[in-house]
Amino acid sequence: MVWTSSLTDCIPKINEPFESYSSMKSVEELLEEVKKKFPRQGIRIEELYEQDSDFRSLCRDYFTCLQTLKKYKRLSDEEQQAVTDYQSALGDLENELRDFIFP
Repeated sequence: MVWTSSLTDCIPKINEPFESYSSMKSVEELLEEVKKKFPRQGIRIEELYEQDSDFRSLCRDYFTCLQTLKKYKRLSDEEQQAVTDYQSALGDLENELRDFIFP
Protein backbone atom coordinates (compact mmCIF):
# COMPACT_ATOMS: atom_id res chain seq x y z
CA MET A 1 0.00 0.00 0.00
CA VAL A 2 1.24 3.51 -0.77
CA TRP A 3 0.41 6.25 1.69
CA THR A 4 0.18 9.85 0.57
CA SER A 5 2.53 12.16 2.42
CA SER A 6 -0.36 13.98 4.10
CA LEU A 7 -1.85 10.68 5.27
CA THR A 8 1.52 9.45 6.52
CA ASP A 9 1.90 12.62 8.58
CA CYS A 10 -1.46 12.03 10.26
CA ILE A 11 -1.05 8.36 11.12
CA PRO A 12 1.05 7.72 14.22
CA LYS A 13 4.36 5.97 13.73
CA ILE A 14 4.37 2.27 14.50
CA ASN A 15 7.06 2.56 17.19
CA GLU A 16 5.10 5.09 19.26
CA PRO A 17 3.61 3.62 22.42
CA PHE A 18 -0.09 2.74 22.17
CA GLU A 19 -0.95 5.13 25.00
CA SER A 20 0.25 8.09 22.92
CA TYR A 21 -2.68 7.80 20.50
CA SER A 22 -5.08 10.39 21.85
CA SER A 23 -8.01 9.04 19.79
CA MET A 24 -7.55 5.47 21.06
CA LYS A 25 -9.19 5.19 24.44
CA SER A 26 -8.50 1.50 24.86
CA VAL A 27 -7.51 -1.69 23.16
CA GLU A 28 -11.11 -2.84 23.54
CA GLU A 29 -12.38 0.14 21.57
CA LEU A 30 -9.84 -0.54 18.84
CA LEU A 31 -10.76 -4.23 18.67
CA GLU A 32 -14.48 -3.45 18.62
CA GLU A 33 -13.99 -1.30 15.51
CA VAL A 34 -12.13 -4.12 13.74
CA LYS A 35 -14.78 -6.63 14.86
CA LYS A 36 -17.52 -4.38 13.45
CA LYS A 37 -15.89 -4.74 10.06
CA PHE A 38 -15.43 -8.51 10.46
CA PRO A 39 -18.24 -9.43 12.87
CA ARG A 40 -17.96 -13.21 12.59
CA GLN A 41 -14.21 -13.23 13.23
CA GLY A 42 -14.02 -11.87 16.79
CA ILE A 43 -12.01 -14.73 18.26
CA ARG A 44 -9.57 -14.78 15.33
CA ILE A 45 -9.10 -11.00 15.62
CA GLU A 46 -8.37 -11.26 19.35
CA GLU A 47 -5.91 -14.13 18.79
CA LEU A 48 -4.08 -12.27 16.03
CA TYR A 49 -3.97 -9.10 18.14
CA GLU A 50 -2.37 -10.98 21.02
CA GLN A 51 0.10 -12.94 18.89
CA ASP A 52 1.14 -10.76 15.96
CA SER A 53 2.78 -7.35 16.29
CA ASP A 54 2.21 -6.60 12.59
CA PHE A 55 -1.51 -7.23 13.05
CA ARG A 56 -1.56 -4.97 16.14
CA SER A 57 0.10 -2.21 14.13
CA LEU A 58 -2.34 -2.71 11.30
CA CYS A 59 -5.28 -2.52 13.73
CA ARG A 60 -3.91 0.71 15.20
CA ASP A 61 -3.50 2.22 11.74
CA TYR A 62 -7.02 1.11 10.79
CA PHE A 63 -8.49 2.61 13.95
CA THR A 64 -6.60 5.88 13.49
CA CYS A 65 -7.66 6.10 9.86
CA LEU A 66 -11.29 5.38 10.74
CA GLN A 67 -11.36 8.00 13.50
CA THR A 68 -9.66 10.61 11.31
CA LEU A 69 -12.07 9.90 8.46
CA LYS A 70 -15.02 10.45 10.80
CA LYS A 71 -13.50 13.80 11.80
CA TYR A 72 -12.89 14.86 8.20
CA LYS A 73 -16.44 14.01 7.16
CA ARG A 74 -17.59 16.86 9.39
CA LEU A 75 -15.30 19.42 7.76
CA SER A 76 -15.86 21.81 4.87
CA ASP A 77 -15.67 21.08 1.16
CA GLU A 78 -12.02 22.17 1.17
CA GLU A 79 -11.21 19.04 3.16
CA GLN A 80 -12.91 16.64 0.74
CA GLN A 81 -9.60 15.56 -0.82
CA ALA A 82 -8.42 14.46 2.61
CA VAL A 83 -11.66 12.52 3.04
CA THR A 84 -11.09 10.80 -0.31
CA ASP A 85 -7.51 9.93 0.69
CA TYR A 86 -8.64 8.46 3.99
CA GLN A 87 -11.45 6.49 2.37
CA SER A 88 -8.94 4.97 -0.02
CA ALA A 89 -6.52 4.22 2.82
CA LEU A 90 -9.31 2.69 4.87
CA GLY A 91 -10.16 0.33 2.03
CA ASP A 92 -6.51 -0.66 1.71
CA LEU A 93 -6.26 -1.28 5.47
CA GLU A 94 -9.45 -3.34 5.43
CA ASN A 95 -7.95 -5.49 2.66
CA GLU A 96 -4.79 -6.02 4.71
CA LEU A 97 -6.87 -6.92 7.77
CA ARG A 98 -8.82 -9.40 5.63
CA ASP A 99 -5.54 -10.98 4.49
CA PHE A 100 -4.52 -11.57 8.11
CA ILE A 101 -7.92 -12.82 9.25
CA PHE A 102 -8.52 -15.09 6.26
CA PRO A 103 -5.04 -16.50 5.44
